Amino acid sequence: MKAKWVGSILLVAGCLCLATTMATAQQYNMVVVAPCGSLMVTGLNNNGDVVGYDSAINTAFLYTGGLLTSLGLGHADATAVNNGGQVVMWSSTANRSYLYTPPSVWRLVDLGALGVGVGPGPRGSQTTYATAINDSGTIVGYSSITGTTAVWHAFVYANGQMSDLGALSPGTNSNARGINSFGQIVGDSWNSGGHNRAFQMASGTMTDMDPANPGYDSEAMAINDSGQIIVNTNKAWRQQYIANHKLAWVAYPGPYWYTLLYSGGAYTNLGNLGSTMGTFGFGLNRAGDVVGQAIVANGDIHAFLYHAGSMVDLNNVVSNLPGWTLIGAYNINDWGQIVCLRRNPDGQFEIVLLTPVGV
Repeated sequence: MKAKWVGSILLVAGCLCLATTMATAQQYNMVVVAPCGSLMVTGLNNNGDVVGYDSAINTAFLYTGGLLTSLGLGHADATAVNNGGQVVMWSSTANRSYLYTPPSVWRLVDLGALGVGVGPGPRGSQTTYATAINDSGTIVGYSSITGTTAVWHAFVYANGQMSDLGALSPGTNSNARGINSFGQIVGDSWNSGGHNRAFQMASGTMTDMDPANPGYDSEAMAINDSGQIIVNTNKAWRQQYIANHKLAWVAYPGPYWYTLLYSGGAYTNLGNLGSTMGTFGFGLNRAGDVVGQAIVANGDIHAFLYHAGSMVDLNNVVSNLPGWTLIGAYNINDWGQIVCLRRNPDGQFEIVLLTPVGV
């Protein structure tokens, strides 16, 4: 009886601690920014400006000061914005990316392409897709290379010039996904074994982030000014015989993806939202907070925030969500604001901005 009584006390205490933790978790105010037709890339800066695609006007937008403005480029998606208000956009009509510098919507600069077009017209069928921009206006992304649209390489665009960053293996694709204030670049590229691999640029050279274990897939999504990097991976381990019939642990593509935070030469697994079926990180801020999406126990997709060593379902810290689900968090700024995508049961999508209560 005494053991049961003590156990009951501990159970009640544990529940009270859990309730207190939930009650004191950071809460967020939410505003709707724009309707969105599907899963689209969105950008966010430290001013709380949001860029993306507005399905109501079928064009790229800039949301600033509570107002939504068309950026004047039809059939376009704005993918990133820096703290100076410069925006990069991709046009599905032209299959090209552009740089918008405020305040004039006419100051649209075509970034060009790495290759010479092979199709009709002056541009041919070359593709350029910009993914990120830092405060110096340096842009990264990917572009098809000369003579083909089947192979594309990561690029960096600075001072009006696009440069090819190459690939981990000749003849394969690469994509730059993130750049910080110091010009450090991360992304992913295929290796000779047919695996897509997270890379970082070191002294102008593309370097595999785990060269000792080339037999699995990974992608580096973003890098902050502290050099922390988000890596999504399906890395798993199994024992198999290698040379001289020696049994060893070998990395291979596992059944599920998960997110790692690389910091100071070490990796931290961010965990999950109660299910190991998949976690994908997309953005991080200067403090190392990470946002993304995770598959929960019932198979649905929920937006998450990783902060202070734990992962939080953002659906649990926003009050005004009746009938909607936050399915992805795509960017977080240094003030803790988060840009998300939400969906209702009818399949409608909206881009929303979460702001921490008290900020």
